[in-house]
Amino acid sequence: MQIAITVFIDGIKEIPGKLEFNEECELKQLITEVVISMETILKNHGIVGYRKQWNAQDFPLGSYLQMKYYLLNNSKFPLVINNPDEWNENLETNLLDELNLIKKSVF
Repeated sequence: MQIAITVFIDGIKEIPGKLEFNEECELKQLITEVVISMETILKNHGIVGYRKQWNAQDFPLGSYLQMKYYLLNNSKFPLVINNPDEWNENLETNLLDELNLIKKSVF
């Protein structure tokens, strides 16, 4: 997978950006590095601290959990679908499992 990161001054895309990173790597390697960075942020700031530090943006906890689970189990995060394809379809995950994954990974 080819990954290119271009930085735009003040996020303005009308002005040409500067290519900061342009490398090839495997998807699992990228996910591993992202998860390590996310865990460092969680350890340093916490969930609420992250929100306060980054201008009221919530920590991407759902994305973190899905990537961490994939790294540990080489499969998608378990999701239960009740009443599939019906008007009252309901998607569920196990909150206790999610909290345990955070606890095991960050502490």
